[in-house]
Amino acid sequence: MRQPHLATLPRSSEAFEAFFEWAPWPMHLVDASGRPGLCNPALVQLLGLKSESPKAEELFTPESARSLEKATGVPTSEQRDFIDCQLTYLHASGVPLKATRLRLVQLPESEDEPRRFVAMLSELSPPQPLTRAALQSRLAGAIAHDFNNVFTVAASYVDLVRHQVEDEQQEQHLERALKACRRGIALVDNLQLLTSLEGLPATETELTELIEGQKRTLNQALAPGPRVHLDLEEDLPVLRAHPSRVGQLVVDLVANALLRWPQASRLEISARRARAEHPGVELRICGPDDPNAAYEGPFWPMLLGSVEHQGRVCRVPDVIGEFFVDVTTDQHAIVAFLPTPALH
Repeated sequence: MRQPHLATLPRSSEAFEAFFEWAPWPMHLVDASGRPGLCNPALVQLLGLKSESPKAEELFTPESARSLEKATGVPTSEQRDFIDCQLTYLHASGVPLKATRLRLVQLPESEDEPRRFVAMLSELSPPQPLTRAALQSRLAGAIAHDFNNVFTVAASYVDLVRHQVEDEQQEQHLERALKACRRGIALVDNLQLLTSLEGLPATETELTELIEGQKRTLNQALAPGPRVHLDLEEDLPVLRAHPSRVGQLVVDLVANALLRWPQASRLEISARRARAEHPGVELRICGPDDPNAAYEGPFWPMLLGSVEHQGRVCRVPDVIGEFFVDVTTDQHAIVAFLPTPALH
């Protein structure tokens, strides 16, 4: 829709060609199917392109090519002749460059000219470098994955031989070796659980099994300090959760308990069905029965990263699907409420 105050501007193709050719802003044409067309010199120079009319796979990441195809399929309105979207372009060297702002402006249609757009980019930014924590997490995950493969193969062969021997003493030795392999697999699982920083898909998570698997690792990490004891209610509801985030929440609860009660010789983790209006699990950690806690501030995330503080309540995202986990603190306990929507 042409605005009245723009009536004095030239509408000739020559005027558009001059703007497209000489503007310092990177631009390219897009057809009605989302396929890229001619790129202007600013974009060619910015991306180091060899051709002014590159193919989609040369200009975008596969995901961005699909996003552009979807965006151009949305009809514009009389009130708005443009579409804002986010795309990631490819430099000639293969480095992805994200368009922090991109606008598709529909060009005037005619019988000879089908529906087309001009894509105008305000800025392209390179991918952010990995943080030290993210790099350590990836390396730990890769090493843990290889260790898991080694232990799994070893356990399979030990179990195979164990069923073939007839000597009772040899069978006992093989049984010990098999237990050691399984223990190795469990330790690797804990390593992956606690070092993962990426958002994993939510799965049905057995909280009792997860916490019991962490208990030995926590006690070894805290030695010769306080011992962790468990008091877990039977038949706890299944959580639709990210296991790594739940594991990190448990570790952060223990770490915060040590801040509050540094002289404690015993930390007790309990899990109960929440006696509240909404279904969920109440995960509680207690120290000594001492009203004089060394630290009286709010819950402090160490592995969990970004959280929201609302007074004495800390809201932790990305643990239970799209729901928040609320963590409250007082002189005697740290309590996390884990919602259990639509599961029993």
